[in-house]
Amino acid sequence: MTKPTDTIEIERDNQDENTPEIKRPRGRPQNRSDAETKHLILQTATHVLLENGYTATRMETVAREAGVAKRTIYRFWTTKSELLAAIVAERGEQIASRVDAFLQTIHPESLDHLGLKHALEHILSEFAHLVLSDQTVAFYRLVTAEALNFPEVARAFYREGPSRSSAMVARFLEQQEKRGLIKLDNSKIAATMLLGMVTAEPFRIATLGLASVPEDREIEERVAMAAALFLEGCSVRSANSG
Repeated sequence: MTKPTDTIEIERDNQDENTPEIKRPRGRPQNRSDAETKHLILQTATHVLLENGYTATRMETVAREAGVAKRTIYRFWTTKSELLAAIVAERGEQIASRVDAFLQTIHPESLDHLGLKHALEHILSEFAHLVLSDQTVAFYRLVTAEALNFPEVARAFYREGPSRSSAMVARFLEQQEKRGLIKLDNSKIAATMLLGMVTAEPFRIATLGLASVPEDREIEERVAMAAALFLEGCSVRSANSG
């Protein structure tokens, strides 16, 4: 059960005479649950990090923007790299929860009615729309810029992002292989290749600033083509004829 956090306080560390004073709102002190406070801090930290970069971001700035005391942040995360890892984890949880919810609806009997291609397209679409977004591109630029100086941040990003995504797709493919619908030599490698077909090139171009992220229509076209090519290559019929 969550417990109320400390009453919001504004720290004045590192403020000089040119820094405007932040006044507390009048009325009763505002209380939040730990879960609400953590979510607020993570949302604020994401904005500050993307605007200022990892090195230039200070915990004092995040605390001030979130309207909490700096010690409240340190109660949850002791270092800036831990805070960034938590942001990555939260973003990974967004796509995981969406895909998990869908996977729970795909029972063997309902899959026959839904169709394997449609099910795969739905999963790929969930991933693609999260990955091919302006915020994800900006976040990826931030992580790669600091990867060599802060390898723990890069590890967290890969663990909670690409690794987690491919693992979920691999589990889905393994389920369909057990049902005899497809045949694969290695479901884990196949999952990374499948996700790459959908997102790799448009994501690379957007990250380099050569073009914007694709529109929804373009994403769905890539998803449909990738699913069709993939299923044609690993269908039981294709494997038996080879």
